[in-house]
Amino acid sequence: MKKIFYLALIILLPAFVATSCDQAGEASANDSDSLMVDSSLFMDEPEFSVNALHFTDSADVEGAICSFDVDIDVPKGPKALCRNIIRWIDSKLNGTYGDFNEDFRADTFDVQKPEFVQTWLQFYSKAFFDGAEIDEYSSSKIGWSSEAKYKLLEETDKYVTYHYSGYDFWGGAHGMPFDQGCTFAKADGKFFDYNIFKRDTTDTWSIERDTLVSGRLKKLIYSHLDEFFGEESPVEEAIFEDAVKDFPLPQFPPYLTKDGVVFTYGAYEIACYAAGMPKVTVPYKELEKYLADDVKALIAK
Repeated sequence: MKKIFYLALIILLPAFVATSCDQAGEASANDSDSLMVDSSLFMDEPEFSVNALHFTDSADVEGAICSFDVDIDVPKGPKALCRNIIRWIDSKLNGTYGDFNEDFRADTFDVQKPEFVQTWLQFYSKAFFDGAEIDEYSSSKIGWSSEAKYKLLEETDKYVTYHYSGYDFWGGAHGMPFDQGCTFAKADGKFFDYNIFKRDTTDTWSIERDTLVSGRLKKLIYSHLDEFFGEESPVEEAIFEDAVKDFPLPQFPPYLTKDGVVFTYGAYEIACYAAGMPKVTVPYKELEKYLADDVKALIAK
C-alpha cells in the first residue's frame, strides 16, 4: 500500500508544481494587485496628524469673571515628536504641571489620551484663577483673561512647525500679546531654537557666544524690518533709539517655514506697544552659510 502511495505522489508532484508555477506566472502578468503588500505592516509608528481641541473655563474671582481659553492642535503619531510638542506647549502654559504629576515626566507618558489633555488644561486654568488679583480700588472690576492658540503652522516630510499666539490680561491699561513658533524634526522630535545656527558640537555653544553668526543675523534681520514697518515708517524712527544703537536678536526663538527663518520680537522689545510685534522672514539663501547641518537636511528639497 505504501509503495502505491509513494508512486502516485511521484507521478502527481511534477504536474502539481507545473500547475502552481503557471498560476503564479499568470497572476504576476494579469493580477498585480494580488502581489501587493500592505506597507502599514512595516511602519514603526503611525503618521503625524493633529486633532483640534478647544478648552474654555471661567471663574468668579472677588466679584470679577476671569476666563481661560485655549485652542490646541493636539499631535498624534510618533511618540517622541508628539511628546516634545506637548512639552513645548506646556512650557508656554507655565511649565509647572510636571512638578505635580510624575507621569508627565515619564518616558511612557501617552500624550494622546483625552483624559490627560482635560486634566492637564484644568490644572492650568485653576492655577490661573488662583493667581488672579483683582484691583479692589477700580470702579469697574475687570477679571483676568488668557487666550492662547497652539496650531500646526507647517508640515513637510521632515519637520513640523507649531505657532503660538495669544493675549493675556492681568489688569492695567492693556494685556500682553504673544507670537512665537517652534520647529520639530519628525525623525526624532528634536526641537529647534537658536540651534538652527549651531555650527559646532560643544556644550558651551550659544548664539550670544558665537559673535560672528549673531552679528550677521542682526544685520540680516534689521535689513528686513522695513518689510514690517513699511516705507512710511523708516526703521530707525520706528524702533527705540537704544535698539538702533545696539540692535538685539529677538528673545523669542526663530522657527522654520517654507519661505525661510522667521524672527519675531515681543511687545516693547525693540519698539513701542502700538507698533505691535515686529516679525521678519529671512530667506534661506541669505542664511545658508550659517545654518546647522541638520537644519540644512530638514529644508533640503
